[in-house]
Amino acid sequence: MDGTRGRVDSLLMTLVHRRPIDALRMRQRRESISDVMPDDAEDQNAVELFDEVADALTNERVIECMESLPADQKLAIELAYSGGLTHTEISDKTGTPLGTVKSRLRLSLLRLRATFGIPEKESR
Repeated sequence: MDGTRGRVDSLLMTLVHRRPIDALRMRQRRESISDVMPDDAEDQNAVELFDEVADALTNERVIECMESLPADQKLAIELAYSGGLTHTEISDKTGTPLGTVKSRLRLSLLRLRATFGIPEKESR
């Protein structure tokens, strides 16, 4: 994993953050349509419910993906994301070779990206 390309926690936050942004954009589109149509409290409640459901589904997908990872990959992601540890610190803490830690993080990221339909960036 190339440390100059970003951190695991940044990717996870981006994944979790994208869905609400999409929902907000959808809400804004609906609001622009509602400018032409009469205001209806039920419609607003439906939009808010949709946004809440979209957020919950995104969080659920992240949790499901994390649960589907092999234990060693899940641990590496948790230490990097929740613990804020560097690759070297994860290696020291787990007694795992640095290259193995990097591979586990990379494989985890690939699975997360696939789960959310984010294509892998092409190599340099």
